Amino acid sequence: DDFEVSLAAGMLHSNPKNRPTFKTILTDPLLSGVTTQIINFLNSITLKSRQDKESFFKSLLPKLTSIPSDVCCRLIVPLLLSRFVLTDPAATQDVIPSLLTPDAGGGILPKR
Repeated sequence: DDFEVSLAAGMLHSNPKNRPTFKTILTDPLLSGVTTQIINFLNSITLKSRQDKESFFKSLLPKLTSIPSDVCCRLIVPLLLSRFVLTDPAATQDVIPSLLTPDAGGGILPKR
């Protein structure tokens, strides 16, 4: 939410010179880093090889913990709950159990 608030506030600034540049927006870690890579992979999961999926899911949990939980919940979790992920053996072994466990119990989602 902090990113969205600061982005909206900056882009809606009354003085156009005080608005962020397109380059600044695109280089924000939320848009250019791990989050985008994860979303792109999950959006094209049906095109990935078994080896690519195994490697991706084995390395996914540490990456998810580096993403703000609200971003993870809104952008990534819905993709992880797709039928293509839920039926993938590597995902069901390496990611899904942690996805369905509250954070205090070793999961990735915040406990509410």
